[in-house]
Amino acid sequence: MARYRAGYWAAVAGLVTLAGCTHHRSAGAPASSPTTTATAAVTATAGVTPTAAAPVATPTQTGGVTPKPGSSTARPGPSTPTTIPTSPSVSAAPPAGVAVVITQADTGKTFTLTSGSAAELRLGGNLRWSPPQATPAIVSLTQEAIPTDAGYHAWKVTTTGHGVAVIESTGAPICEPGHVCAQYVILFRAIVVVP
Repeated sequence: MARYRAGYWAAVAGLVTLAGCTHHRSAGAPASSPTTTATAAVTATAGVTPTAAAPVATPTQTGGVTPKPGSSTARPGPSTPTTIPTSPSVSAAPPAGVAVVITQADTGKTFTLTSGSAAELRLGGNLRWSPPQATPAIVSLTQEAIPTDAGYHAWKVTTTGHGVAVIESTGAPICEPGHVCAQYVILFRAIVVVP
């Protein structure tokens, strides 16, 4: 009987120990669990607003570094003119004895002159112009002497016949000796009709 009681109490003690272990495991996860560690880290930083990470430069296929947004990798090249001059910055008021003033801005336009009348052709002074030519020669062109600071070159256009003539000239940049400048050519062309 005593042996039976001792066995009984040993069995009860084992069940109590087993029940205590089972109850302990169901109450929470082990402390070494990664989930518990992550939760603890989040709880410790509660109240802090997460911010976006700054962009990190990554290598390109050629082994370089990707530039930061807004930066430029373009290398400066030779300077080129942003605009090509198209017309003289002078008044187109006709002088005495001249019916009309034709300027560089009038390229491609048609003008009608009566027989025996005259016009003046003004081309920009910042370019070197070839002597204007009229084809056919129903008008004559004579270069006029004007002050060097006038800002334009001038030719007197005088009608000598009847018909339709095309006046043409080409302008190129004036390069100072020892300086490099852009190379381009501007074509001026106007049509003169003499009825």
